[in-house]
Amino acid sequence: MLFIPWLGSKRFHTRGEAREALVIQSILEDKDWVLLEGYGGELASKPPLLHWIGGIVSELAGEVNEFTSRSPSAFVSIAFLILWFLILQKLVGERVAILSIFILLTSVEWFRLSTACRVDMVHSGFLAAGLLGLYLFLEGQSKGLFAVLGLSGAFLAKGPVAIIIPSLVVLFYCKKFQLKSAFILIAVSCILPLLWYLSAAKEGGSEFLSIFFSENFSRFTGTLDGHPHKASVFYLWFSVVVGFLPWTLLIIPEYLHHSVLPRSSKYKRDFLILSAGESVFARLKRLFLDAYKNFKESYGELNNFKKYSLIVILVTLSFYSLPEGKRSVYVLAAYPFISVFLSSYLLQLQSRGHKLLGSIVICLTLVLLAVFLSGFGYIFLAPLLTSDPKLLFFAEVYRKGLEGLSLIQSLLLLSPLVTGAWIILKWSQSYRRSFIPFAFYFFYSWFLSVSAVLAPIYGNAISAVGFSAAINREFSQEIQLYSFNYEFYGVSFYADRDIISKENNFLAGDLVILYESDLQRLRDIWHGEVETLLRSQKSIEHPMQYVIVVRLKSV
Repeated sequence: MLFIPWLGSKRFHTRGEAREALVIQSILEDKDWVLLEGYGGELASKPPLLHWIGGIVSELAGEVNEFTSRSPSAFVSIAFLILWFLILQKLVGERVAILSIFILLTSVEWFRLSTACRVDMVHSGFLAAGLLGLYLFLEGQSKGLFAVLGLSGAFLAKGPVAIIIPSLVVLFYCKKFQLKSAFILIAVSCILPLLWYLSAAKEGGSEFLSIFFSENFSRFTGTLDGHPHKASVFYLWFSVVVGFLPWTLLIIPEYLHHSVLPRSSKYKRDFLILSAGESVFARLKRLFLDAYKNFKESYGELNNFKKYSLIVILVTLSFYSLPEGKRSVYVLAAYPFISVFLSSYLLQLQSRGHKLLGSIVICLTLVLLAVFLSGFGYIFLAPLLTSDPKLLFFAEVYRKGLEGLSLIQSLLLLSPLVTGAWIILKWSQSYRRSFIPFAFYFFYSWFLSVSAVLAPIYGNAISAVGFSAAINREFSQEIQLYSFNYEFYGVSFYADRDIISKENNFLAGDLVILYESDLQRLRDIWHGEVETLLRSQKSIEHPMQYVIVVRLKSV
């Protein structure tokens, strides 16, 4: 209900989704399942598993569309969650397992990538499954086929990083006598991906090899052109906190109140009061050793699976902290393992009848309901409340979108309001200790409302589908279009035509598609006459950004 019915309700309106959908489109058109092409006939930058699954679904459906392109992420997410629950309940218990599923389903990052035509969920789902299979193999509960399939799929979805992370996990977790068998298993996982890489390299030659080294080595070492996604280590670690919203809004305040604040005065006293003859440096060293001793004791109390999960989390976060380029999606494979600790902690609090967390649930419910109602009011009163063009743009988009809702969509849109009111009423009766189901129901209703109504309204308002149709009406398929300063993946997908990216060396007569805001920059390069032939009627991909098609003429 949360993913499948709405996969096709939202048009592509971001670069990333349309870029991958173009590759799936090229598979069906060229019938080449080895060397995949994307925008303007350029080779795809990512390995093919997402595109293979999307291509198979599209073949069955008879066309490439939003549903078939997003289905690999949704299918992998759902299949992994089912598999995760079935195995996890045997390792840590049914209650922890099902709460882990609840948390993943209603966390921002997992939800977002489960409904996106991107390689990240396919890669992370297979990698997390492979790491889980690797644990079962090391504990003698599996012969290794499960791990091989998972790691092979992750390798085919995003590249060699799917082998590097498990190798590091093995080094930190395994006993010496297990290392050989573990690395043999990881090596076997490389066989199928390497067969594809060799076939693609044979067919694509130096161009494919250049992309391979660029994506897998230059990106990691920070030598990739433009330094994409450059960020600090604090961004990466903080992204996990944001990625688990809204659950972190419950856990962090309670943890600060229950664990951090009571200990802070003790830590402060221990830091300020020195023993006789003790230096500040010596005191810091002793505090660090004490903290390490406490961590070691806590680690020793964990069962084997939680020890393994902690190693997976630390290895993943540490590995992706090294390169300059950092994105929140890189660490998605660690999310299931993090959710085990979050689930255990919440259930521990519930078993104590912890009242503060129940109060936080009620406060958060009231705050989000206030946001919901004020958002409705702002949409219709925006012209009276602000003159900011962007705020007025968003208000206009949602005002028009809400006017055309069906009865079912209206009910889904209002589900957070209904669920929130139900929680507040029930809470005053006999359900004060059962805060976890209430939190899940409320969060689920919000995500369902976003998936079914709010996201499609915005995505459809700024998609390129209408402008692409206008391009096909005005220009025959034989006419070549060039893009300037931006890759218009959405336009290329919906127009079903190659658009070649070009920054200079234009010729008289070229037809160029660009954002209207980049027109002056094109004039500075061309120095000739630029004739506008077509302009989008609405914003494309970005608020208040209009796209034009121009013809270049000689002086």
